[in-house]
Amino acid sequence: MSCRHTSASKRTAKPAQVTRTKQSFDDQLRRISDEKEDNSLIIPFSLLVIASYLNRLHFKEIINERLRWDPAQWKYSPRVLAQIMVLSVFVPSRKKVALSCIHEAFVGIDLTYLVGEEIDPETLNDDLFGQLLDRMYEYGCSTLYRSISLTVRTTFDLPQNYSPMKKVLEYYQSYGGYSKS
Repeated sequence: MSCRHTSASKRTAKPAQVTRTKQSFDDQLRRISDEKEDNSLIIPFSLLVIASYLNRLHFKEIINERLRWDPAQWKYSPRVLAQIMVLSVFVPSRKKVALSCIHEAFVGIDLTYLVGEEIDPETLNDDLFGQLLDRMYEYGCSTLYRSISLTVRTTFDLPQNYSPMKKVLEYYQSYGGYSKS
């Protein structure tokens, strides 16, 4: 009977390296949660990655430089609203988010770390995003898109003739899913 007990304990014993790795992960997680002031708010990893790319592209600066706006009439700057609108696509809710429901998508998510300003998700509404879209149209959507695309190409050192759409079409043509005719 003692033999059975010994062999069972050998099977359930974890290697020392796994235990150490788990402990170090637990320590890191505890440190992060201790450093964070408000543990009720979360920041999904996907949003952190997208926000870091937008920051690297100076996305917010591009938006504020190009769009006309009056700080006295806007609750948040166009740069913040544009970044929130881009991030809303990546909120891990597995469904599309309407402009009128963006405030619901960001409930419980710490927007301060994502956009650099203190934002209460409850104050986000479709009127704010409607104003943003109006200003984007006024400036010229194609012009704004070209400006951002050029920034992407230069920031990531992409070749001048690089075309993501061309790559998508080549993929579909190679698998018979799309023909040019």
